[in-house]
Amino acid sequence: MTSRFTVLTIRPAGKQSLAAAQSAGGGRNRWDGVLPARTLLVEWPHGQGTPTGY
Repeated sequence: MTSRFTVLTIRPAGKQSLAAAQSAGGGRNRWDGVLPARTLLVEWPHGQGTPTGY
């Protein structure tokens, strides 16, 4: 089996990510407003129409 891979840097969105970032940043009033970047690895096997693993 052979696949193509790519690595992406993303910033998650959503209420859970926002709450976690605020908590890690010292609370709502001390948080800098930037969600932390995360690394995403994507697998796209040859012959498939879309990626199969993230």
